[in-house]
Amino acid sequence: MKNTIFAFLLFSFFAVSYSNADEIFFSLSTEAQNFYLNPQNSANLFGRVDLQSKGAYRFTRSLQFKLNATVNSVFMNKQDQQQVVFSPQQFGFLYSKKVFDLHIGGFTFAPGGAAINNIFGVINSVDYRQPFNSKAIGSYGALLTLPLDALTVKLFYIPKNSKSILPDTQSPWWPRTEQLPIRNNGGTFIIPENMSYVYKTDEEYKKPFDNNFGGSLKYSFSMLDLHLFYFSGAHQMPKMSANPNITGISLQPVVGIIQPPVELGKLWYRSEHIGAGTTFVLADWITKVFCKQQTDYLATEERYPSCTFTLENSFALGGVSTHYFLQSNRTWRASSTTTEIETLTGFFEKSFLIGFLTDMDTKGTVSGAVIYNEKNPAWMTSLSYEYRLSDQMRSKLSLNSIFASGDPLAKAYDQTDNAVLMLTYDF
Repeated sequence: MKNTIFAFLLFSFFAVSYSNADEIFFSLSTEAQNFYLNPQNSANLFGRVDLQSKGAYRFTRSLQFKLNATVNSVFMNKQDQQQVVFSPQQFGFLYSKKVFDLHIGGFTFAPGGAAINNIFGVINSVDYRQPFNSKAIGSYGALLTLPLDALTVKLFYIPKNSKSILPDTQSPWWPRTEQLPIRNNGGTFIIPENMSYVYKTDEEYKKPFDNNFGGSLKYSFSMLDLHLFYFSGAHQMPKMSANPNITGISLQPVVGIIQPPVELGKLWYRSEHIGAGTTFVLADWITKVFCKQQTDYLATEERYPSCTFTLENSFALGGVSTHYFLQSNRTWRASSTTTEIETLTGFFEKSFLIGFLTDMDTKGTVSGAVIYNEKNPAWMTSLSYEYRLSDQMRSKLSLNSIFASGDPLAKAYDQTDNAVLMLTYDF
């Protein structure tokens, strides 16, 4: 990893020194996150530093080297694992002709979908260490784009995909209060105040990261876009199983107290996604419908469909423009695993959300979303204000909260309300 990062930085400065290189841009971003009511025995401060570089070096009229990559590192005041991540958003050789573009190297690719909870964004691994600001990690392979008038076809092949990065075991993003959220557990397992975790196993089922492939198709009419999507490869999230030591206090009903530390097991597996969607524009309204059938290849195959339905509009008032949207998310599961820990991604399986983005020109932008979990009543809210301090520096302040009543999933994260401050300098 150190050699990769060094090569990335060396090439960036090498490209700047050549007159026929496109201009190279660098961006340094720092993020600090404080948990207002963080659970005991967990970190209350999270930080991340990102260094990003963008640009290109042209060898010939058809061949160029694209440079868009990020190096980042995370730190916490309680931390038991450290990892520097190199993420190639578009890092490699691009060969362009009139009828096709071929990119060889690192890339991220997310076909069209909803702004929040894009069910087609499953190709690349994800850095989940900050769940409210997770980032896709680029994969190495080949991406072929065929622009055929109104039709755009993209095909990709990833020889060896990478694993997603899960939160540190000291992170508040593991359940530490109320109950451990386990699907169909058949009982109540109470978490003590001194809850702690340890990663125990990291297994792969039938080499899911090898030979990942797929493609997308988009056909554009005057007011309508049609989308098709296919992907076969590693699932972004592993099956998370817990092996807790439980002291029983009741048999009718089943109630027990979990004795820390809880051993966590990760099982990575392959999944297949077949989807279709449409974007329809009528006057000021935009309607988006995206659905897919997902098959998880485990010892027992699991199949389930999911859909997102979005309605968007915009309006302007006094020089301030606002874009807002309403979205419904649905996942129909036929079965679930009794030992699987349910993470915050389960919040979207049956939910409704309202989001907006208000552009106040020189005064910055305000954005936010309110998500209601219909499966078990709970609310998740996020509000951000971004302001450009100068031509080169901008800041962003975000507030995130979870409100829950009796839902074990949301109650487990009820004390992770947090404030995030980001500062970015472009040079």
